[in-house]
Amino acid sequence: MLRLSIITTLFKSAKYMDKCLDTLLDQDLDKDEYEIILVNDGSPDNSLEIARRYESENPNVRVVSYEVNRGLAGARQAGTDAAGGEYLCYVDPDDYIEKRSFRSVLTQMEEDNLDMLRFNYQMVDENDGPLEKPQDARIIDYSPEVLDGLTFLRERLGYGCFVWAYIYRTALIKDSGVKFRQGDYFDDTAWLPQIIRKAQRIDTIPDVRYYYQQRSDSLVNTKSTDAIKNKLDAQLVVIDRLEDQKKTA
Repeated sequence: MLRLSIITTLFKSAKYMDKCLDTLLDQDLDKDEYEIILVNDGSPDNSLEIARRYESENPNVRVVSYEVNRGLAGARQAGTDAAGGEYLCYVDPDDYIEKRSFRSVLTQMEEDNLDMLRFNYQMVDENDGPLEKPQDARIIDYSPEVLDGLTFLRERLGYGCFVWAYIYRTALIKDSGVKFRQGDYFDDTAWLPQIIRKAQRIDTIPDVRYYYQQRSDSLVNTKSTDAIKNKLDAQLVVIDRLEDQKKTA
């Protein structure tokens, strides 16, 4: 039975992929229990070559490839559409996962009949050294409690709409009608609150399962003029969408 789909999008990711994929493969699940979907988003480096190597060596790795860059949101949607597991999660290629950690997460999803489960994360530098989270992130409540989506949004979401901080019931996403919109700059912030609203049962665990690497050249940290303009434009789009959601809540 295919229990889990892990979706990783690739664009100029070659430098980081081995570490990420090795942690995804070093899990406490049988290979026929989970799949790793690698979406090559028209990457100009050798990301596709690395992805094909992992695909040839591992029966649970599958590559979806596009010649033209669709952007992170479009690539995530392509991976979501291809997912066949009962549950799914997203892992960025420059980040990595706690080894041998997925079985307990899936067991909790199943035993508690959850639509979503949030786990804790550790920020790290490019040498894997631990970094302190921003103040707003340090006050997020990670204590376990099953809540409905609207209550979770009001009381527990807190700082940072990170799609990779959750495991999801696949049917929740596919039946919701909510999609990552190709071209969205902050696709996490535009997408995640809409999915949370659809959930009936969400829980949280305090355990660190995800390692979030802080890169100086990342999309979030880049300081180019065009990137800053794109960020501001994207923030205005997100505000408009959140206002629309409030009207229909």
